[in-house]
Amino acid sequence: MTTSPKSDLACLREGTRFLASRPLAVLGIAALGTLLFALAAWIQLRAGLPDDQTVEQLVTFAGLVPLELYFIPRLMIALDAQSAQHPLNLPDAWKHHFEERWLRAFGAKVLLSLAAGLGLVLLVLPGLMVLMMFGWVPLRVLLRGESLLQAARNSLQMMIHAWPRVLLVGSAIAMVYLASTYGMDLLLDHFVPDAGPWARLTHPLVWVVDFAASLVSIWVSASFLALYHKVEQLPAAADPAGL
Repeated sequence: MTTSPKSDLACLREGTRFLASRPLAVLGIAALGTLLFALAAWIQLRAGLPDDQTVEQLVTFAGLVPLELYFIPRLMIALDAQSAQHPLNLPDAWKHHFEERWLRAFGAKVLLSLAAGLGLVLLVLPGLMVLMMFGWVPLRVLLRGESLLQAARNSLQMMIHAWPRVLLVGSAIAMVYLASTYGMDLLLDHFVPDAGPWARLTHPLVWVVDFAASLVSIWVSASFLALYHKVEQLPAAADPAGL
């Protein structure tokens, strides 16, 4: 059965619906993200690190690790349990599954990021190919409890048959993310032109933008979860248990 681009692009709306289904959890994670942004600025000041954009990005990235390591994956597996009703992640067992899988899923995400990053540094195209072929590995480890090898094989099978759909929706999600990030940067450049560590720690508008940035990050993950649900159902996808 063929699907229209409009049907696939509904994943963006579905990502928003996912967030609306668990508002307290989403707002809590976004608030935590805001505090972690501020913590990164405080560490930069406390450690006497130079007021440099590269240093700021590195410290902020390190500060946000708890979101990517634990809190956002926990929300994603809960959303998957309530929406997909998959036998490997049922609503009454998702908390137990999460505690078993979250660290392995994070390890898979780190490996994917390193492999894709190396490919991007070397020739760009290999890095993009790694993301295209194995981008679903962390989700398959988290949501379906697969080993790294099983997840890599099943991710590749999914992408062989669904890459045009994934490319379309993934590009749309990326465009929304980039547009919102650009808009927030313009806002800060206009109202907080000297956004050094002290301003990032004390200016109320910076806190508002950081909260919005955290919400956008959660929405991106939720939208990709909606896309994953679509492509996982294709007949060509391998058995979830890897058998």
